Amino acid sequence: MISRVTNDLTLAEEAGEVNGFVGWSAQSASGLLYFIHDIDLDLKLIYDCMTMYERDALNDEEYIKLYYDTNMAMLNHGGLTLITKPFFSWAKRLMKTVRDAFTKDSIDRNPHDCFARSEKSVMSDKTLRTDFILLCKKHSEVESLDSINKAYEIIVPKVCHARFGSVFRQWKAENVIKHE
Repeated sequence: MISRVTNDLTLAEEAGEVNGFVGWSAQSASGLLYFIHDIDLDLKLIYDCMTMYERDALNDEEYIKLYYDTNMAMLNHGGLTLITKPFFSWAKRLMKTVRDAFTKDSIDRNPHDCFARSEKSVMSDKTLRTDFILLCKKHSEVESLDSINKAYEIIVPKVCHARFGSVFRQWKAENVIKHE
């Protein structure tokens, strides 16, 4: 359950959020490339170096032990995209930043623009962006800062919207009277 004020998660829950939200966002962004007639190969390279499939992770005992929890393994029927080891710590920090930026209390305090304010807060985190750039330069063949920033501008808002939506659904279930 998503807490109201604190966002303390177990290591398994953190791994689940990283692979669930960040993995989904990167895979979704990568999938959108196929609908564009002129595929941006830099973006494809970035998304590919960030993600892997379960079948690849199963051959890596360390990955399974540290980054893939039993609950996810039970729920995954082959479609889950996982975050690679080099990007996992960054993705974990991204998820903490997103969790801290948007809580049920955010909705209570400022219901009219809580999504926009929270997303702006996440997007303005310079350390997250800088670390993403460094990771991309180290683990992909992409050298274009414009391409790396473009990937960041696509993936991070997707993560925010997905996680914010999860929090909002819980808030709504607790606060909106259902009509009979």
